[in-house]
Amino acid sequence: MSIAISGAGLYLFISRSLADVGSQTLPLVQQEKLNQAIALALRTKTGSALESFIDQLLSQDKIHLSGLLEGHYGESGEGCVVKEDGFYYEGFFILLGNQLSTEEMASALVHEVTHYQMIQANVASDSDPPARVIFFEVSAFAAQYQFSIELEQLNLVQRQKMFADEAETVSAIMRTAHEYQQTTSQQSYDAVFEQLVAYGYPREELNRFVSQRTEKACVGVAK
Repeated sequence: MSIAISGAGLYLFISRSLADVGSQTLPLVQQEKLNQAIALALRTKTGSALESFIDQLLSQDKIHLSGLLEGHYGESGEGCVVKEDGFYYEGFFILLGNQLSTEEMASALVHEVTHYQMIQANVASDSDPPARVIFFEVSAFAAQYQFSIELEQLNLVQRQKMFADEAETVSAIMRTAHEYQQTTSQQSYDAVFEQLVAYGYPREELNRFVSQRTEKACVGVAK
């Protein structure tokens, strides 16, 4: 089965190569790197506000490191996986790029856990109509922006040194997402939408409604 992945980092199905994401045990070096990123995230107000969600995912062994494609710092999703030629419900999971620095990994973690927080909120409120991917991304990038500000205020990182050659682009998206959350103006919405498209997010994906996956939807045999 091929990966059905959105530019937004929210995807529904993963390939056989990722099918055991929920049952892997991280090598000690990678586990230590993840622990350091989590500890750094929790030193900020933005990160500490996500602590209960991080704990939930850790207790379910749903946060892992992986060699992601260039330009992908983290991915998250929930849905069905193929195991032993059948579909099984995986639940929500997060993959973070194993090549990232500690501060980059912490930032990517904040982004992906914000997605999880929003999904949990939508489920709890039975959101109708459901939110579009664009609003998940705006919230996640805005959270990253606030997180990076707090890191800098604590003298823990210089924002311009994060995300290598894409620092300027990523920073601009974060800043515009934050601006939209503050103003909710059509101008800032259009600006962040176009920035995300230029960065590689398909327009149709940004406009897609995010639907809650259930175990029932995963019953069946893989073709």
